[in-house]
Amino acid sequence: MDFAVSIINLVKVLKEKRESIISNQIGRSGTSIGANIREAQYAHGKADFIAKLQNALKEANETGYWLELLYNQHRQGEAMNTYIMNELKRIKMMLLSNEQPSFEAIDSAIGELEMMKMEIEQHITNMPQKEEYKNIRCSAENTVQKLSEILELLDELPENKALVHDIVELIEDIGY
Repeated sequence: MDFAVSIINLVKVLKEKRESIISNQIGRSGTSIGANIREAQYAHGKADFIAKLQNALKEANETGYWLELLYNQHRQGEAMNTYIMNELKRIKMMLLSNEQPSFEAIDSAIGELEMMKMEIEQHITNMPQKEEYKNIRCSAENTVQKLSEILELLDELPENKALVHDIVELIEDIGY
């Protein structure tokens, strides 16, 4: 019964965050486990008892799936943020180093930033159109805009080394 109560409390939190698809699935399968076990106690024979426990096992497995999906969804957002910030730090350090960045290093940075920009744009596209995501969406769109500006400046960098300061400033403004 404690597990079912925990599931109900989790569903309440998820519904407050408007995670309706996952919350409905977790609520249904998570509370069904105990119900199937309770039904098994009053089974009409051994076969019915086994069937009810097998249903409880299936529901437990399904609940595990939904909880794992919820965890991965949250972790993926954090991992993307960490990846972006680490990559931007690396590019900033390359630009600020005393050594002149090579054309290969600049091309590599451009490639990384273009991939990063595409990933964020995909993240924006997949983001639910809900009010609670408004700040995240705005931050992500701002990051895409700054990455576009950085990419434009990086293209001009080999001809104009003074752009390093502008690029570093844009990198420091990103807070995705």
